[in-house]
Amino acid sequence: MKYLILLISFLHGYETALSQVVFGDPEVIRKDSTGFKLTGSFQVGLGWINPKDINQYIGKYMLSNGFGSAIALTNQTSPFKKYSFSDFYMQRQNSIGLSLTAQPVNRVRVRMMYEFSYNPSNNISLSSGYLNSDFDMHRNSMGISGQYFFHLNKFNHLLAGVSILRHYMTFQQFHAHAFGFRLELGYSFMIYPLEMDLFLYSDLAKGSVPNKNTLGSPNSIEFTGVFFGIRFTPWFY
Repeated sequence: MKYLILLISFLHGYETALSQVVFGDPEVIRKDSTGFKLTGSFQVGLGWINPKDINQYIGKYMLSNGFGSAIALTNQTSPFKKYSFSDFYMQRQNSIGLSLTAQPVNRVRVRMMYEFSYNPSNNISLSSGYLNSDFDMHRNSMGISGQYFFHLNKFNHLLAGVSILRHYMTFQQFHAHAFGFRLELGYSFMIYPLEMDLFLYSDLAKGSVPNKNTLGSPNSIEFTGVFFGIRFTPWFY
């Protein structure tokens, strides 16, 4: 009986410890826990932009290649699909980012960020010949970001954040750089040890192209828009 009691006590203690490791002890993993903490974060984003100068450049490029502004362009592989100039425009943005993340005080995150963003575009083979529509537009951004978490319960929070970023932007052979700002609002929850943020954010990112008066050069490169992001932050404490 003595050994049975000891075995039951051991199994109970093991089960309690395992539950804290796998599912997290609420008193340990809540966001309002005290003390400085440091970790890393990974995030992805998807959004929509409207860089007017770039899209005007693309329209002029197509006109200079003999395609009238009023015609419908037909794809050889999909003869019943019609294309307009807007199908070639930069409209969507994908991004990935890494950050060094710190919790200096309760419910606050400070991140040193790096982010790469690019615009997927189409290569379309047209009935009148091949038009190179593989326009390359991307940016590299670095800066500092901060978020504050509004307590709902031990595992769920609302968040609001602001970022200051330095953008290095490229479109074809043209380059621009500028400081930009970001605002974000979202929801955060914890599945120990992973903290996950779902958030909407708005970027202000626009830079003038040097020598923009050169014939054929766009005036600016712009990544301003509205986006949806997911961020993953592990906390091992």
